[in-house]
Amino acid sequence: MQPTPLGFFAEFKYPAADTAPSLREAVGRGPGGADQRRLAFYLVGGSMIAATPGGENDVLDDEPVYLTASPATDGDWFWRRDLAHYVAKYNIALPDEFLEHARAHQWAPGEPSEARLAIAAEAFAAFVMG
Repeated sequence: MQPTPLGFFAEFKYPAADTAPSLREAVGRGPGGADQRRLAFYLVGGSMIAATPGGENDVLDDEPVYLTASPATDGDWFWRRDLAHYVAKYNIALPDEFLEHARAHQWAPGEPSEARLAIAAEAFAAFVMG
């Protein structure tokens, strides 16, 4: 099974961004409360696929974000590490399937095998290169 991309919104610049959902439209539509915090920690805890240099500014308010856009994975999904910032700050909506997945894993992404990390890295590269 190929890992699924998560949280690649139109406001993030990558080849398929023109067909992606809007981050602005996702604001305030997340789970809120404890699940919002748990999701942010889950995303921060993902295994890095690759490192990207430098920091990013928040695409909604242009303030510094203290997480990079480096890709991370739990072996089943992959995302930008700064997605945790948007979940924590803006309570953005993510797919229900991911919320159920994180909950089923008791809000801990675990450590994917080297094989799953390689598969996620290939999936991420194919996704962002279009």
